[in-house]
Amino acid sequence: MNIPSFIFCALGLTLVVLRVDAQCSSCSSCISCVVGPPDYLCPTPPTTLEVYAPHESYCTRFYKCVNGKAVEGRCPSGTFFNPVQNLCCPDESLCYRSNPCVLPVPGCAKCANQFVNSEMLASAFFVCNCDGTGVTNQCPMAFDPCTNSTVQLVFTDGNCDPPAEVTTTTTEETTTTTEEDTTTTVEETTTTTEEESTTTTEEETTPTT
Repeated sequence: MNIPSFIFCALGLTLVVLRVDAQCSSCSSCISCVVGPPDYLCPTPPTTLEVYAPHESYCTRFYKCVNGKAVEGRCPSGTFFNPVQNLCCPDESLCYRSNPCVLPVPGCAKCANQFVNSEMLASAFFVCNCDGTGVTNQCPMAFDPCTNSTVQLVFTDGNCDPPAEVTTTTTEETTTTTEEDTTTTVEETTTTTEEESTTTTEEETTPTT
């Protein structure tokens, strides 16, 4: 009988693996199937969401999502990136990082896929290595300035995007506002035109009679 094993991995992700012999190993020589900055952590543009993510190697650096791209930033001297507050703070304990969790993942062999979704969490996924292993990762939280709240991004089609219900709500509100604005403008224009025409005709007709 398989008993869930809880493995604490990088970036605060707790991975649940249904194997009693599961091992969270590291792999310094693994060749990743993904090259370049972690753009996959960024929501698809256009979006008003503000997203930051910790750097994979340096605690004094971070990524900020700009138009769907992960742009590297650096903290001022003597400060370290706080991935919870998305701020650079003078707290050296923020430099503690556990090793990335590397596990055999079906679908990663020979880079058949760059990413494989986790079956446990919608926000979790694996970044594939060419040897058939995958590195655990998790989508960051995003700040929505329109609602002054945070949104947990989920991994969909190779990117961390907001849940479907968040996108749908925004679209419906925009459509309603557009219809109301259009109706009001037409009515005001029609009323003004009729009043001006009637007044002018009466003033010109009276002297003639």
